[in-house]
Amino acid sequence: FLILLIACVNYIMLSIGNSLNRMKEIGVLKIVGARRNQIMRNFIAEAFILTFISLFFGLVLAEQILPEFNRMAQTKLAFNVYYKTENYLFLLGIVFLIVASSSIYMSIFLLKHKQPLQIIKFKNLFGNRFRFARTFVIMQYFITISLIVSTGLIIKQIKYICIFFL
Repeated sequence: FLILLIACVNYIMLSIGNSLNRMKEIGVLKIVGARRNQIMRNFIAEAFILTFISLFFGLVLAEQILPEFNRMAQTKLAFNVYYKTENYLFLLGIVFLIVASSSIYMSIFLLKHKQPLQIIKFKNLFGNRFRFARTFVIMQYFITISLIVSTGLIIKQIKYICIFFL
C-alpha cells in the first residue's frame, strides 16, 4: 500500500509540474474567452482519463505478470480484483483521490489569477504557494525512509532467526 501511495504522490507532483509548464496555454485560453469552469473541467477530464488509462494498463500488466511472479517466488497468489465489489470501490476511490489532488489544486491555483497577461508573462504568480507540493514531497520522503528502515529491520530479524535456529 505504501508503494502505491508513493507512486500516487509521484504522479501528483509530475502533474503539478506539467501544469506549471502549461501556464501560457491557460493565459491564452483566458484571453480567447474560456471561462474558469471550462478550463477547470479540462484539467479534471485530462487527469481522469490519464489516471483511468493508467489503472487499466496497471491491472492488465499485474494480471499478466502474476504467473511469472508466482513461479519465481514459489507462491500461489491469485489475481481476484474482479470478483469483489469492494475492490472496484477501492480502485475508484484511488482514481478519485489522484484526480482531485492533481487537477483541482492546480486549476484553482492557476485560475485564481485574474490577469491573463500576467499568467503569460509568468511573473509574480507563486510567492510562497507551494506548501501543498512540499507537503507531498515530505510525505514521500518519510514513507520511503520508513520503508528502507523497515526493510533493514526485517532483514536483521530474519538473519537473527536463521542464526538462532542453527
